[in-house]
Order: sequence, then structure tokens, then C-alpha cells
Amino acid sequence: MHKHPFRKITVLAGICCILLSACKKAEYYQLSQEEQDEWSTYGANQSFNFISTQGNLIPYKSGGLYRAYHQSGDLYEEYLYTAINRTDTSIESNVGGVFIDKKASGIEVKVGLPNFYKNVKINGLQQTIQSINGKNYPDVYILVADPLQTDSIHNIDSIFYSKAYGFLKYTDIYGETYTITQ
Repeated sequence: MHKHPFRKITVLAGICCILLSACKKAEYYQLSQEEQDEWSTYGANQSFNFISTQGNLIPYKSGGLYRAYHQSGDLYEEYLYTAINRTDTSIESNVGGVFIDKKASGIEVKVGLPNFYKNVKINGLQQTIQSINGKNYPDVYILVADPLQTDSIHNIDSIFYSKAYGFLKYTDIYGETYTITQ
């Protein structure tokens, strides 16, 4: 007979615990269709223009829609982004666009334009009603650049972004205002 039956039970229980902890299920945080519809305002290869108060037309174009996951151990957080580029210049500044991350803590949405100093998190910021080109927008975020981060390349001072309609207007550090053409 066995002299130490409890030792075998303890060893078997320990092995089972190790096996169960090694089989930890991965956690996926995926964007739902509703979340995408709520925050994603641009499609792939969409062209749009801004016109300055001086009559200068500035063309922009969205890139593709890029979807992937950030991975950290068994945690997968999905993101979807659309890059926005100026099409009238070959200067590569920071990339603007709409960046949607589904994190364990919730949705994080960042927006920015090329020549703005960075992409800024907007969800959680105050929205205002703005009238632009004679149309009222009830869901506008106003993003103002850090003056210590602006220069001749990062020369956009403020951005007006609508959750439903996208980029509506911006002002550069020289005081020139550009509005979306309708």
C-alpha cells in the first residue's frame, strides 16, 4: 500500500492548477459596428478640400482604413485608423487622421491634421455648437495646439472637428482660417 496518499493528491492538485493557469483565455476588445459608425467619419481614399479666407484651396485625402490589434500578453486591443494627408505637398509632417482604439478601459478616439503638432484624444472633451459655412453643427470639438509645439511645419493652431462630419475648419499660426468646402 501507499505510505503517503495525501502527497500524491497534493502533487496532482498542483499539476492541475498549473495546467489551468497555463490555459488562460485571451481577451479580445473588438470594435463593434455601432462604435465604428459612431466615430469613423472617413472612408478609404476620400478627397476633400479646405479653402482659406484668402481663397487658397488646400486639398486633402484620406488613406485606407487600417485595422489591426495591439497585443500585450493575452490581451488584444483592436484599432481602426484612417490617415489624412495633404495632397498638394511632398513635405512629410506628422500623420493626421482619425484613430479609434478599443481598449480594455473603453474607446479612445484621437484626431489630427497634418501640420498639427499631434493627434489629440477627443472623447471625453466638451462638445460645442458651431456654425460653419452657414450650417450648425451640434457636436464640434475645438482642439487648440500647445503654443510651444507650433512652428513653420506644425503651423495649425486650432482644429474644429465634428464627431458626425469630420474636420470642418482650422486656423494656422498666421491667423488664416480654412473651412471645408461644401
